[in-house]
Amino acid sequence: MENLRIFHNAFQGSLPTELGLMTSMIEFYAYESSLSGTLPSELGKLTSLEHMEIHENAFTGPLPTELGLMTSMTELDVHENSLSGIFPSELGWLKSLEGLFLWQNEFTGTLPTELGLMSSMTGFLASSNSLNGGIPSEAGGLTGLVRLYLWGNEFTGTLPTELGLLTRMTDFQPALNAFGGPIPSELGLLTSLEDLRIFHNAFQGSLPTELGLMTSMIEFYAYESSLCGTLPSELGKLTSLEHMEIHENAFTGPLPTELGLMTSMTELDLQENSLSGSFPSELGRLTQLEKMYLSDNAFTACLPSEVGMLAQLTRIYLDDNSFTCPLPTELGMLSQLERMYFHRNAFTGTLPGELGLATSMERMYLYLNVLTGTLPSELGLATSIERMSLYENSFTGFFPSEFGRLTSMISMSLRSNSLSGSLPTDAGMLTQMTLLSLRSNAFGGPLPSEAGLLTQLSGLWLNDCSFSGFIPSELGLMESIQTLNLSNNSFVGLVISELGQLESLQELDLSSSPPSLRGPFPFGSLPSSLGYLNISGSPGLIGTIPEELCFLQNSSCFYDEEECSIDFDCSNLLCGCDCEC
Repeated sequence: MENLRIFHNAFQGSLPTELGLMTSMIEFYAYESSLSGTLPSELGKLTSLEHMEIHENAFTGPLPTELGLMTSMTELDVHENSLSGIFPSELGWLKSLEGLFLWQNEFTGTLPTELGLMSSMTGFLASSNSLNGGIPSEAGGLTGLVRLYLWGNEFTGTLPTELGLLTRMTDFQPALNAFGGPIPSELGLLTSLEDLRIFHNAFQGSLPTELGLMTSMIEFYAYESSLCGTLPSELGKLTSLEHMEIHENAFTGPLPTELGLMTSMTELDLQENSLSGSFPSELGRLTQLEKMYLSDNAFTACLPSEVGMLAQLTRIYLDDNSFTCPLPTELGMLSQLERMYFHRNAFTGTLPGELGLATSMERMYLYLNVLTGTLPSELGLATSIERMSLYENSFTGFFPSEFGRLTSMISMSLRSNSLSGSLPTDAGMLTQMTLLSLRSNAFGGPLPSEAGLLTQLSGLWLNDCSFSGFIPSELGLMESIQTLNLSNNSFVGLVISELGQLESLQELDLSSSPPSLRGPFPFGSLPSSLGYLNISGSPGLIGTIPEELCFLQNSSCFYDEEECSIDFDCSNLLCGCDCEC
C-alpha cells in the first residue's frame, strides 16, 4: 500500500507498531481521528514516506528520533496534539523536508543547530509550544524558507543576524517570546517579507533604518516590545504597508512627515508611547486609512484641516494628549467615521456644527477639554450616534431640542458644564438611552413628564442643577432605573409615591433639597431592591422610617442631625449615620 487515508474518523487508541511494516507507503493521512498514545518508533522504517499528516489528535510523548530515518519526507504535520519533549536533532537529516508543522504542542528545550541542514524547508511552524533558548545562527542555512512561525514560546537571546540570509521569507513571526537586544539591521535584507510580527518581546534600542528596505511588507506588528528612540523617516518607503501596530513602547520625538507616503496604510496604531510634536498635515495623504490610534502620547499643537481628507477613516483616537486649538470643521467630511476619541486634551473653541455631517458616528468622546459655546443643533443629524461624552468642558446655552432625533443614543454625559434652560420635551424621544448625566449644570424649570418615556434608563443624574416644579409622577414608568439622583435642586411639592414602582431601583438621592420639597416621605412604598438612600439636608421631608428599612446597609445618612424631621422606629444602628434609631 502506498496511500493510507484514515483521517476524520473517531478511532480509539494509538497507532499500531505494525505500521512500520508498510514500507511502500508514500502518503499517510490520519488527522482529526481521535487517536492518542505515543508515536511508535517503527514509523522510522517508512523510508519511502513523503507526506505524514497526523495533526489534531491527542498524541503524547516525544517525537521518536527514528523519524530522522524517513529521508524521503517532504511534509510532516503533527500540529495540535499534546506531544512533548525536545526537538530531535535527528530531524536535521530530513534534507527533502519542505514543511514541518509542530504548532500547538508541548515541546520544550532548544532548537538544535542541525535545523540549519534542512535547506529544502519552506515552512517551519512551531508556535504555541514551550521552546526556549535562542534561534541558532545555523538557521541562516534555511535559504528556501518562506514562513517561520515561532510565536508563543519561551525563546530568549537576540535575533541572529544570519536571519538576513533568508531572502525568500515572506512571513516571520517571533512574537510573544522574550527576545532581547537590538533588532538586527540585517532584517532589512528580507526584501520579500510581507508579514513581520515581533510584538510582545523585550528588545532594546530603536527600529533600524534598514526596515525601510522591506518594501514588500504589508503587515508590521512590534507592539509591547520595549522599543525606544525616534521613528525612522525611512518607514515612509514602505508604500505597500497596510497595518502598522507599534503601540505600548517608549518611542519619542515627532511623527516623521514621511509617514504620509505610506498610502496603502489602513491601520496605524502608535498609542501609549511618548511621541510628541504636532500632527503632520502629510498624514492627510493616507486616503485608505481606516483606523488611527494616537492615544496616550504627548502630541501638541493643532489638528490640521487635512484630517478631513481621510475619507475612509472609521476610528480616530487622539485622547490623552495635549492637542490645542479649535477642532477643524473638516472633521465633518469624515462620512465613514464611527468613533472619535478626543477626550483629555486641551482643545478650545466651539464644537463644529459640521460634525453633524458625520452620519456614521457612533461614539463621540470630547470630555475634559476646554471647549466653549453652545451645543450645535446640527449634531441632531448624526442619528447613528450611540454614546456622547462632552462632560467637564465650558459649554453654555440650551439642551438642543434637535437632540431628540438621536434615537440610537445609549449613553449621554453633559455633566459639569454651564448649560442652562429647561429640558425640551423632545428628550423623551431618546428611548434607547440607558445612562444620562446632566448634573452640575445650570438647567432649570420643571422636568418634562416625557422623561418617563425613557424606560431603558438605568442611571439618571440630574443633581446639582436648578430644576424646579413638581417631580413628575411619570418617573415611575422608568422600569429599568437603578440609580436616580435628583439632589440639590429646587423641586417643590410631595415626593411621588410612584417611586415604589421602580422595582430595579438600587440608589436614590434626594439630599440637599429645599423645604419646598415637603411632606411625608413614602418610605412604605420604596422597592425592596433599594440599597442606598440619601435624603440628608432635606428639611421639608417628614415621616417615619419603618423597621424593615434597616436593611439599607449601604445607606448614607438618612437625615441632617441639626434639622431632622424624620422619626425612627427601629433599634438597629443605621450604617453611616452614627446615630441610634
